Parts: sequence; structure tokens; C-alpha cells
Amino acid sequence: MCRKLRKVPQQPSHWLLGHLNRFKSSKDYAKYGMEMYKTGCKLFCVWLGPYPVLCVNHPDTFKQLIGQEHRKARGRLDGYNFLQDWMGEGLLISDGRKWERSRKLLTPAFHFSILTGYVDIMNKVSNDFQEKVIENMSASTSVDIYPLVSRTTLDAMMKCSLSFDGSMQAKENEEYVKAVQRMGDLIVNRSLTPYIPHWLYYLTSEGREWKKLINVMHGFTKKIIDARQKSLESRFPIKYNPVF
Repeated sequence: MCRKLRKVPQQPSHWLLGHLNRFKSSKDYAKYGMEMYKTGCKLFCVWLGPYPVLCVNHPDTFKQLIGQEHRKARGRLDGYNFLQDWMGEGLLISDGRKWERSRKLLTPAFHFSILTGYVDIMNKVSNDFQEKVIENMSASTSVDIYPLVSRTTLDAMMKCSLSFDGSMQAKENEEYVKAVQRMGDLIVNRSLTPYIPHWLYYLTSEGREWKKLINVMHGFTKKIIDARQKSLESRFPIKYNPVF
């Protein structure tokens, strides 16, 4: 398998470290991807130590992948393992039969007839986003829209899925938003150190920060879910015990 993967477009790598010796941060990882993209290849390989990561960067290759009829596959270094502390074993993390069952249950919720009911909410979120962009443009000649788009996406998800009465684009939830954004950096950094086991990672400074951010995010989501549950109980006070 390794011999076959060596034929995939890639830059020279160390026999043991792979490309890890050139990745000091997520920016270096992104820079490598851009360098490979400029060569015109439709697929390229990154070696994180002895673990290969295949990256698709062309619509033709992506069409072949998305059209395959297969179960979601999990690998040793697929990135999902790093998310499990944060998101648990839900639709994103699970695989096999559990993933198939969860996907079948959730697919009907994304029908167009249901999504149209959220158009007004999404329009309101988009208008808030526009105001934030214009506000930032008045103070600078250039604007980094990544954090603004991230907050907008989070805002739409919270409002549509949990009927969240607030704005993730505003300042009142600054701690949670910053925790989510910082978590993205830590996940990439952690994926670039595959040799470090979980127990040892938690002893590092980033590992301690990781746990702190997990507590912040879990505390926030628990508060939102509890509030939503109480709201539903007040509207539908009749309780019943389902029989299976």
C-alpha cells in the first residue's frame, strides 16, 4: 500500500517523519496544500509520520468519491478521534451501522419542505452578517471574513436546531465562540503530532487548554439544551413513558 501511495503526487518526505518536520502549525499544512494545488494535480498525499492522508482538490475526483455507495469509513488518523471529546459519538463521529441508522433518522429533517420554514431565520442571520462586514470595513481597508462567517454559521445552526434566542454574532457569547474557534486550531495542531498518545497530550500546555475549552463548550450547550427542554415542558406539560 505504501509503495502504491508513493505514486500519488506529493513532495519529498522523511522515511519516518513524513512531512511532519516541515509543519510547525496549521498554516504550514495549508501552505503545503496550496503548493500541491498549483502543480495542477487532482489528488495529492500528505504523510503525517507513517500515516498517509489523501487530499482531493478537484471536482472530477470529488465526483468519483461522492458517487460511491459505501459505508462511512473510519481510519486510525481520520481526525474524528480528536473530535470525540467535544462532540461525542454522534452522526459526525460514528461509523458503520450506527452512522447509517443516525443518517436515515435525520435525512427527512433536511427536506426542502421543512427547510423553507427557516428561511426567515437565515435571512435575519445573513443581514446581521452583512452589518458586521460593513462595520469592520469602516475601520479597515481589508477584512478577514473567516471569523465572521464562522459565527454566522454557528448562529444559524443554534437558532434553527435549538431555537436559540440570542445571537452568536454578538458579544454576549464571546467566550463560547472563541472556544470553538480556538478548538479548530488545537485539532489541527494535534493531528500534526500523531506520535503523542492521548494521556500524554493532556499533560501538555495545549492538552490542559483543550480540557478547559471542552468544559466551556459543554457548559454552554448544556445550558441551551436545558433551557429548550424546560420551554418544551411548559408548552407540553403532559408526560408519558414510551413503551418499546
